[in-house]
Amino acid sequence: MRRMTISLLLLALLAGTGWASSSYLTGLTAELSDALDRAEELGGGGDWARARELTVQAYARWEAAGGYLSLVLRHDELDGVSGRFCEVLALLKAQEGPEYAAANRQLIAQLGHLSEMERLNWRSFLARRVRPVWG
Repeated sequence: MRRMTISLLLLALLAGTGWASSSYLTGLTAELSDALDRAEELGGGGDWARARELTVQAYARWEAAGGYLSLVLRHDELDGVSGRFCEVLALLKAQEGPEYAAANRQLIAQLGHLSEMERLNWRSFLARRVRPVWG
């Protein structure tokens, strides 16, 4: 009985940790997406300086969470988002309206995809496959 209790407590701890991590990532990506949406509206209105400022703040927030994110996400996903931020910032600096808007939409979509990938649900849990180490 004692082993069962310990096992259930460990299972609850792991499930709670997974839920907390998923919730944090969902909140972070929503926060960044909202900031990027506001920046796109400002850029579309011609306020490039404020749009760039909001995007720089969003990127700084992403970088500040980098230590934690490197523990829970794949590095290629982190690098992809960071690279997309750099692309968006370069297009903002050049004030390339349509190209900026398209790159910004792709960045927002990429952030949304990260959140969806890490969201805990039975379907995603059962769909995960363990890859063999050798292949």
